[in-house]
Amino acid sequence: MTDKLDDSTGILSSYRVIDFSRLAPGPMTTMVLGDLGADVIKVEEPGGGRRARDERVLQGQPRDDYSAEEWRWRSFNPLERNKRSIAVDLRSDSGRDLALRLLSTADVAVEGFRPGVMERLGLDYQAVRRVNRKIVYCSITGYGQVGSRTPLVGHDLNYLAYAGALSLIGGTDGSPVVPINVIADYASGSLRAVSAILGALLSRERSGDGQWIDVAMADGVVGLLAVEVARYLSSGLVPKAGETYLTGGTAYYNVYETREHRWITIACNEPHFYRRLCEFLDLSDLADRQFGDADEQRQAREILAERFRTRTLPEWCDALAAQQIPFAPVRRIDEVVNDECFRERGLFVTVEHPELGNVVQVSSVVPISGRHGFVPRNPSRPGADFHSVLSELGYHDSEIDDFIEREIVVAPAVGDWT
Repeated sequence: MTDKLDDSTGILSSYRVIDFSRLAPGPMTTMVLGDLGADVIKVEEPGGGRRARDERVLQGQPRDDYSAEEWRWRSFNPLERNKRSIAVDLRSDSGRDLALRLLSTADVAVEGFRPGVMERLGLDYQAVRRVNRKIVYCSITGYGQVGSRTPLVGHDLNYLAYAGALSLIGGTDGSPVVPINVIADYASGSLRAVSAILGALLSRERSGDGQWIDVAMADGVVGLLAVEVARYLSSGLVPKAGETYLTGGTAYYNVYETREHRWITIACNEPHFYRRLCEFLDLSDLADRQFGDADEQRQAREILAERFRTRTLPEWCDALAAQQIPFAPVRRIDEVVNDECFRERGLFVTVEHPELGNVVQVSSVVPISGRHGFVPRNPSRPGADFHSVLSELGYHDSEIDDFIEREIVVAPAVGDWT
């Protein structure tokens, strides 16, 4: 089903990244850097922390050929490949000293705690800069390090709401819907962080100094709404879900139900595409009213909706593709995973695990030279790489054994996949 990628050296192979993050934006950020070849060391909580606790939100049942432990591992670790892992008690003096020693060897640090947490641990930017002035230190939070909302907690849905995006995502009745967490967490969190980190590393090559990057997910959502903000500022009209052409207010850019209750998207923004659609559907009289008022749009939507309910989704896909009309089916995840086009583009890769065999994952979201990054290393169990990492830092075996005995560093139990 998938093509294996080789373990060629990535473009960030000379850089080391220390990952203190727990929630989704940080782990994806460091996974992308790892896909690009960086040596990523994840500093986890003893006992697995977040990865272990997330079991309560896992839905469904394991496949017949997976044990419960293997199922949890495969489900919890899609963002943890290309990382080594150590589990350290950062609240202890010895754990903090170990972390600072590790950070003194690093190029990048990524953390996603609430503002003030890293300072209380003695691992904030100023403390780290004293041992490593070249560090690029990236903090990812909901509302940033400065401002009246800094102390507030939240998640993707909250940031979308506060930044105005949720008011544009929903039906014509004005009720918002709950979108999957790809916008605030990943687009405005992870990918903005990756961009900023790469820019800061390039700047460091010239200046010799690192810097502190303050990524606020709510800020990023507003940035993604730049076009809608500009339209409001120029017109004074507040865009609403179901009213503008990008939010379901028009017939030519919308979603329609098919005969078997599947859905198809139509995006005929350009007049020649919309005319082609209308002529193909034997609705030529609609073509000249593409940009009509709200009532005309509602009427056209109703007419198109009735027409699209006359065929099945596969029938419409074949017909519209032959007519070169902008469309796409609304597909399920199982259809996406088995898609021939994505497979041809190498979007899914097989990572070899020494005990679980082949594990299929989505490849890197940052394609380099036509490839989706480098995927040479499967996700580690929490704490699995403690010996190699500490040895690289100059700790002797006796010191490592002492850390384990005092539970400063925790080694994973054999067979503990979570």
